[in-house]
Amino acid sequence: MKTDFLDRLFGTYGFTLIAENGYLVRPPGDDWQTFSPRISTDWMDKVRRIMEMFARCTPGARIDTKAFSLVWHYVDCEEEHGEFKAKELSQVLASSLGNLPCHAHHGDKFVEVASLDVRKGMAVRTLCLVQQRTHVAFSEIVCIGDDDVDESMFFYAPTGAYTVKVGSESTHACHHFIDFSQVCRFMRLIADQPTKSVAMTFTDTLAFKSIEVVSNVESPEGEADPLAWLQEQEQ
Repeated sequence: MKTDFLDRLFGTYGFTLIAENGYLVRPPGDDWQTFSPRISTDWMDKVRRIMEMFARCTPGARIDTKAFSLVWHYVDCEEEHGEFKAKELSQVLASSLGNLPCHAHHGDKFVEVASLDVRKGMAVRTLCLVQQRTHVAFSEIVCIGDDDVDESMFFYAPTGAYTVKVGSESTHACHHFIDFSQVCRFMRLIADQPTKSVAMTFTDTLAFKSIEVVSNVESPEGEADPLAWLQEQEQ
């Protein structure tokens, strides 16, 4: 997720913002900075040449260059041809990357190659460790996502965290939401809680996708408890 998008939506709320799958972080009132200064991008030139070759024979395909990744988009391509070329690109990348410090991911209308050191799970784990060492540990942690890249976030979440997969695919998450209408309902329950003693961190948020919420509020008597409601969805 682009930093300007997160700044525009959440920049004035005092949240810690994490962008581009954990590559960039912006503490409240501070500037954007890299999570780790030792991330290698030496592989980018080789991957870009491969993606450009596939873009030339796939009308509508385009390449997006990010700080730590390259993304081959085919949302504007003829659907059947785009899917075929994306699968072919994924196969070529899998056989070409070898021991390079990067990994490929075929998502919804895109193929992305990113640095190995950039994972949402690493960002979540680091954030929780820093909070525990320098302040008071979070009392509740909720991680929600719908994509394969969110699996590292579920896997590395602290013991006892509420991890939620949107969709029915196999996952490391402990809970499922059927679709994003349930995510919005859950977020509304959290938003309706008292604002006292609330800490929230939004990671790569898009329409509440891939969102991590950290909260230590208690529901007043008679109001819905968001975490209890989450568990009820599994029954």
